[in-house]
Amino acid sequence: MPDTGNTLSEATLCDLREIGDPEFLQDLFLTYLDDARLKLASLKTTLSEHNAHEFGTLAHTLKGASGNIGALQLAEIAEDLQNMGYENHLDGADSLLEKLRDEFSRVETALKQELDSLAE
Repeated sequence: MPDTGNTLSEATLCDLREIGDPEFLQDLFLTYLDDARLKLASLKTTLSEHNAHEFGTLAHTLKGASGNIGALQLAEIAEDLQNMGYENHLDGADSLLEKLRDEFSRVETALKQELDSLAE
């Protein structure tokens, strides 16, 4: 098992390994990565359009998916963005969205390590 540091919850990964075979986990992680990339691009677009409600909804979806795979830091940042959107208060969302992108990069690296270990 790879060391995912603080990026992914080891407890969540352990639970996922117990309930799913390697093929299931591979599909789950790849689907998450593809969907998260789309959500990040959509968040940027909705922010530039000042569409606060859609911004909040996208962040909410990303928060849930991230929590489900153990990316708890990413889920926390997404929750902050969700709240900003739902409260129609997007001041400062640019910098928080950048923080989200940085954390996603770490999650992506950790999940790729996890995928490599599944392939062994």
